[in-house]
Amino acid sequence: QVSSIPMWRLALRRACHGVRGGVGALPRPEAQPAAASLRHARPRACSSMAAGERARTIGFLGLGAMGYPMAGHMAKLSGYQCLVWNRTAARAEAHAAEFGSQAVGSAAGGGGAEGLEALRGAEVLVMCLPTSAEDADVAEQLAPHLSAGACIVSCTSGEPAATQRLAQSLKERFGVHFFDCPVSGGPRGAAGG
Repeated sequence: QVSSIPMWRLALRRACHGVRGGVGALPRPEAQPAAASLRHARPRACSSMAAGERARTIGFLGLGAMGYPMAGHMAKLSGYQCLVWNRTAARAEAHAAEFGSQAVGSAAGGGGAEGLEALRGAEVLVMCLPTSAEDADVAEQLAPHLSAGACIVSCTSGEPAATQRLAQSLKERFGVHFFDCPVSGGPRGAAGG
């Protein structure tokens, strides 16, 4: 049975609910409750959350043709603050203006690697970068700033062996989990959710 829930949503749900794993550790689609789909959840403003309840922080890195609309969907999730980072700071700032996300890194002089430390409070970070080489470059610079137990979800359709090596290295050195969740469907699929 094929699930209609995109893999990045499954990984985000699993990471946010405390079930951790590495490459290949995603749940089988049939194991997910039917009511768990984020696609059909009605957004509610963080201000309508229970007293004392804080928004959880997610980060999104890579606002290209696929990442820009995917991060837009995450920015609309109820109970979450979405931080966005892009190598070109202007792209992150445009996303923040359009979707209400929060651009990070631009105060440090641009969206370059020096701005990655602004993502330190995120429990889950989604990367939508072109290749495994960019995944490794950004993840290696990002991981030292994250808490042990944080999760990085890679939507890159990259090299499986390189991704497995990266996941093992991040887990051993920093206690950071790495999910491999390549996406398909092109920009139209990403915009459609």
